[in-house]
Amino acid sequence: MNNRDIVDIVFIVGEDQASKYSHNRFCKQIEDECKRKNLKYVFVGDGQIGATLDGISNLPLARHAVVLAHSKVANEKHHLVLNRGDDIFESIKTFFSILPKPGAYPSLDIIKLIQEKTQAKNIIFGSCYGAMIADEIKKLNQQPLLNGTSMLIASSATEASYLDDTILTINNFVKKITPGQEAIMLEVTADANRTNPGTKVFVHKPESTNSIVTHTFRRTERAEKEICMDIEKFCEYQLAGFNEFIDGLIKDDKNKEIIKQSQLVSYPLKMEMTQIQKQALHKLSFERHVSYNDIQVVERLLVNVKFTSMFYLYVLCNAIDDAVSKKNNNLIPMVKLLLDHKEHTTNWDKNDLNEAMERHINSHGFNPLTLAIEHENTEIINLLLKHGANVFLPDQKERTPIDMMLDNPKYKSIGEDYLRMSKTNDNKTTLQHISMFSHENMANINNKNINTTPSDDIVIKHKNSI
Repeated sequence: MNNRDIVDIVFIVGEDQASKYSHNRFCKQIEDECKRKNLKYVFVGDGQIGATLDGISNLPLARHAVVLAHSKVANEKHHLVLNRGDDIFESIKTFFSILPKPGAYPSLDIIKLIQEKTQAKNIIFGSCYGAMIADEIKKLNQQPLLNGTSMLIASSATEASYLDDTILTINNFVKKITPGQEAIMLEVTADANRTNPGTKVFVHKPESTNSIVTHTFRRTERAEKEICMDIEKFCEYQLAGFNEFIDGLIKDDKNKEIIKQSQLVSYPLKMEMTQIQKQALHKLSFERHVSYNDIQVVERLLVNVKFTSMFYLYVLCNAIDDAVSKKNNNLIPMVKLLLDHKEHTTNWDKNDLNEAMERHINSHGFNPLTLAIEHENTEIINLLLKHGANVFLPDQKERTPIDMMLDNPKYKSIGEDYLRMSKTNDNKTTLQHISMFSHENMANINNKNINTTPSDDIVIKHKNSI
């Protein structure tokens, strides 16, 4: 096969029904990066439409492969959910059984098929509990991986992977690829550690043995504390462990590919972090600890690190999503903390908040305020209105917060006040006044039965104060 017929990288992307915007957005971003670098690439699946076996079977020869898909564990084996099928009955039936979902295939079979068609030996595997496949391989007498394969798995066998972490790892992988050449997987792995200190598993299949060797970068409780105290120190700790692992492989003459790679990079691998990488790690740490609801660590990060307003508010919108959709009221103090600490960012205001909410709608499909009203989470509604959330901002279903308030007896009077005040010709009346009034109304609702409405004297008081 002529060298020109080999593509640089193939992407196998599973359907993402739960968050189609994420996988689809990822595909578009990666495609732009491939074009920028003049890489030859092929996609099978785009997130909205999942990869198929036919598509994988028609892959060309390639130097690198990326797999990104949700997982299903069935019969103690890891399965990739490439596409979920259209048969509703089958979906329901398998949901309540130990059988894999429609469109789910044994992961090792998929990897074997990918390598059979592409001959790619450099692989990034992004799926929850992905390192289960390493455990499965170790139990086999006949190895499914090609000799010389190096694979970086974006999660352990016991942990779900974070989509953003996985996408970050894949982005860095693509950036390391030069057209017509194979990336050095040792450097790819080291760079993944520098920019993403989460759990990862490096898998290598030596050329002359029928077994694999693995190294795990594990995110531990101690490690999490190290992240917030000294993120570079933690990454150095992880990289030192990886160097020890590679040292052991180099001493064994059977690992020719690893020896070759170590000669092509500055070895032992060093902790050389750019300012951009440091900033990315701090952002990752902040986002993680918000999701962990670790207020103590978040407060410490807010004192020591300044974040851009859009990133900060992006994390806030995700925290609201978790607090409301998962009914996790324990996150409400975290939401309040983030809304009340403007000085730790680039001094965001209500316009920035509404822009962030609009971006959240574009990426997730729903408005955080609309979601809070739908779930009748009065505290979150209260906080958002207090900080100037736009009640006229529609979600992707064209639902606006004010429409939903008017349709809900619990919040109808507040919606009516917003509607009335928005139509007034009094130049002194602003949405800020309305938000302050609604804050009082919410406090009133919190102290009353669900069917009660704010009293008229609060309305009169509000009107007289304008």
